[in-house]
Amino acid sequence: MSPFQSQAQMGAAFGGHLGSTMKVKAPTWAAHTPDIKGLPERAASHAMATAQAARSMVPAGGRELRTPRTPRTPRTPRRYFS
Repeated sequence: MSPFQSQAQMGAAFGGHLGSTMKVKAPTWAAHTPDIKGLPERAASHAMATAQAARSMVPAGGRELRTPRTPRTPRTPRRYFS
């Protein structure tokens, strides 16, 4: 089980907007959520979280470390056998 991550998610679960299964599980998830009043109104989006993680990986000199790009393999035509 996983507790709620935002108040919006909790409201959607109790309101039945996430499906009937989630509406049944909502009280259990609320019991497992450590601090309901401390939840943010909305959870951070995935794009914001990945951008923040990428910023934390930049070294002190400010130069960004990137992995080298791998070249694409050429597409070969399909061969049909009869």
